[in-house]
Parts: sequence; structure tokens; C-alpha cells
Amino acid sequence: MTRPFYSGALQLALALLLTASWFACPVIAEAQQATQYRPDRVRAMMTSIHGYTREGLEGASSNVDEILMMLAADDQEQMLVRRQAIKGLRLYTTADVLSFIEQNSAAAPESLKRLYLSSAAGFAGAFPARVQALAEANLNDSEVNVRFSALKLSDALRATPQLTTMLQSRLALESDAGLRAAIQRRLGAN
Repeated sequence: MTRPFYSGALQLALALLLTASWFACPVIAEAQQATQYRPDRVRAMMTSIHGYTREGLEGASSNVDEILMMLAADDQEQMLVRRQAIKGLRLYTTADVLSFIEQNSAAAPESLKRLYLSSAAGFAGAFPARVQALAEANLNDSEVNVRFSALKLSDALRATPQLTTMLQSRLALESDAGLRAAIQRRLGAN
């Protein structure tokens, strides 16, 4: 009985396919592992001296916005990690992340509150009314540095009559000379 001519070619093709899949398995496994939920990888990126990008974060884990919120809210976490996570929130301009910023900035200590306000600036294009409300609430804070951060947040907003009214109202109440001057400059730019 003679073997058909294609049986050798079929065996060779099968051998090549098995060899290629054997070498590809680690690559596929690594790609699948990168898209898994990996808070440890995101946390490590928060402490990197090289910084991070959205692409890098998303390559490290899935659900990065949730991990950043978890790290930012964790009172037991290192302050460096918390601060970097708050900064990273600006990369994820969703309603859920903005809600997190609004809720957590209200109870945060001054240094973290200022970071939350800085991160909220990235949401001004998508959620201008909510960002303006956040700026307005913090323009009435007892800490002058928080009020400066709130004024800086208002810079991210498009000039509107409502924004002008908000700033004029704050100007009438403001006791700090430096902040009064900054509000006047901001009003002059409108």
C-alpha cells in the first residue's frame, strides 16, 4: 500500500503548528495575565520613579480606575501611593470617577483635597456643571490653600456668566489678599 504524497506534507505542517503553538503559549499567557485584575502591578507603578501612562496602567491590569480609587481611599496605604493614585484618576474621566473625587475630597485632609481638586480639572470638559459645583464648594473652605486650589480648578472651566457670578461672590467674601488678587486676575481674564 502506498502512502499519498500529501501525508508527509501534512505531518510537517502539523509538526510546525505544534512547535509554533508551544513557543506562542508563554506570549499568550503573558498577554492574558496583563489583562487580569492586578492591583499589585498598579500599586507598583504608583511608586515607580519613571511615572506612568494610561497605556502602561492598562497593560498592567484591568479595571485600573477601580484600583486607583481603592488605593486613593485606603487610609492604611502609603501616602506616596495614595497621592499618585489620586493624580492618576485624571486619566479616567468617567462619571463614576468624578463621583469618587467629589465624595472623597469633602472629607480628605488638606493636602489630599488639593490633589483631588487638581485631578478634577481633567473632568471639566465632560462634566462642567459638576466641576464648577466642586470648585464653588471648595472656594468656601476654611483653608486658604484649598481655596487657591479651587480657584485653579475654575481655570479649567470655560468662562460663563455663572462662573463669573461665582467668582464675584467669592471675591466679596475673601479675606486673604493673595487670593483676592488671584480672583481679580481670573475675573479680568474672562
